[in-house]
Amino acid sequence: MDRTVSSRSVRFESQNDVEKDKIQTMILKTIVEISGSRWNDASRVLWEMTNWLVNKVIHEGESMNISLGAWHSLNEAWLYFLCRTGEEIKTNTSHPSITEIHLEMLGQDIIGWCDQLEKYGLVDYEMGFWEERILEVMRYVLTLLKTRKVTTST
Repeated sequence: MDRTVSSRSVRFESQNDVEKDKIQTMILKTIVEISGSRWNDASRVLWEMTNWLVNKVIHEGESMNISLGAWHSLNEAWLYFLCRTGEEIKTNTSHPSITEIHLEMLGQDIIGWCDQLEKYGLVDYEMGFWEERILEVMRYVLTLLKTRKVTTST
């Protein structure tokens, strides 16, 4: 499950410069945190970015213009975070630096955000949040954590 995200893949279309810069900065910060194996920091930045975007959609409604590139970058950042977390769980012999509880809470937040985005048609389409795919990978990572816990406790 190799996923790579680079700063070159972060593209935006017709957003104002402040929003574009904020999203791009948060995506790049997430990549840096993931590259440094700082899983809790990476998840915090992803959470903040997703929460900010969802709130913008809710407050601005249909007039909100979030580009396809911004949604794609957000989704890819979530998948990159989860895939790298899974790799760390499989290869690291010490305790994982992210917990089941933390991932389960993130999953609940994702479900809540998607419940709010659904009325705008922004869930599981190219334009919007990829809820099913992200939660599928999250379940895989949770399975790795649970399997590891059983293996290390026996």
